[in-house]
Amino acid sequence: EMDKIYTRHKIRLPQIKNNRENSLKIQKMFFMILMLVISSITSYKILKSIDPIFEGLCKAKAQSIATDITNRKSTDVLARYNYKDTVQMIKTEDGKNSVLKTDIVTINKIASDIAIEIQNELNDISKQTIEIPIGSLTGIKYLAGSGLRIKIKIISAGQIATDIKTEFESAGINQTVYRIYLNLECNVSILTSYKTMQETIQNQVLLVETVIMGDVPTTYLEMEKP
Repeated sequence: EMDKIYTRHKIRLPQIKNNRENSLKIQKMFFMILMLVISSITSYKILKSIDPIFEGLCKAKAQSIATDITNRKSTDVLARYNYKDTVQMIKTEDGKNSVLKTDIVTINKIASDIAIEIQNELNDISKQTIEIPIGSLTGIKYLAGSGLRIKIKIISAGQIATDIKTEFESAGINQTVYRIYLNLECNVSILTSYKTMQETIQNQVLLVETVIMGDVPTTYLEMEKP
């Protein structure tokens, strides 16, 4: 009987050490998952908060570049034409009335040259990479030029649309200002590693401005060259 008592199976107690190790592993895994979730939510919140600033900066940069190109190219094109080739004030035979003659062919040629020059420049810009300092996203002017650089590309999407407008404006007693404007509109794509944006950029170029002394001309003609 004594032998039987000592030959009984031993009772195995749970291994406390192993349980503790497993518990620590589970806690570490839970902590890593929690940190990952918190980091993801924080990153999403930050991106959502700076998204309007980022988009505004990119569009403002595109507008600035397009305006600079428009001003430079329109100045170059207008320098190639004689002002007298565009508009003339002619008195009638009785000398009492006047006729305003605009050479619409020349005006259209100027508008076409400006649009082509701007289009070519925009195509060259699309081959370059433009950078925006990340400090600008903070909205703090002192940090506007600091930090890492975000690379963007501006690509022209389609041809530039043109529209010619005329205007008469009173400028005092017996004085009237006559102007001819060229309205330009182009669509661009702004490409970044973060997102792609579409923007319509509009600019206006003054082609002709002349002061008319006396009454406004009784006749306004758009004359074509023979």
